[in-house]
Amino acid sequence: EGVNDVFDLRVLLETRLFRDSIERLTEADFDAIDAIQSRFETAIRERDPVQSGVLNQALHAALYARAELPKTSAVVAGLLQQSDRYTRVQLSSDAARRRAGREHRELIDLARHRRIAEACAFLAAHIEAVRADLLRRLKPPKEIK
Repeated sequence: EGVNDVFDLRVLLETRLFRDSIERLTEADFDAIDAIQSRFETAIRERDPVQSGVLNQALHAALYARAELPKTSAVVAGLLQQSDRYTRVQLSSDAARRRAGREHRELIDLARHRRIAEACAFLAAHIEAVRADLLRRLKPPKEIK
């Protein structure tokens, strides 16, 4: 129940922030985003769940940094913090880690090219994929009868 509530809000609010931020992101912002992504991919290769969780949160925050929606930004910061432990569970598989790296690169590319509608749709799909994977991981194993 808590997972769905957090991820429902993330889809709604993060896409709103992303849409508002994309046009204002500068080349310096993208340099910083690329550096975070590089460190995220290193943490993934090294299977460092703590660092990958921190960097995942930092990457999302950097993508939304230019949004001029302070109340929404504050709520999203809290949601990202709440979902950090979920993200670490979800990133416990190699496949999920590889997918996260690919999807983050795609988000960055869409934002860099100002493809706002596609970027926001892709972000929503990214968050939904994390939720689906997480719910599969949290589902208790079926009893053998």
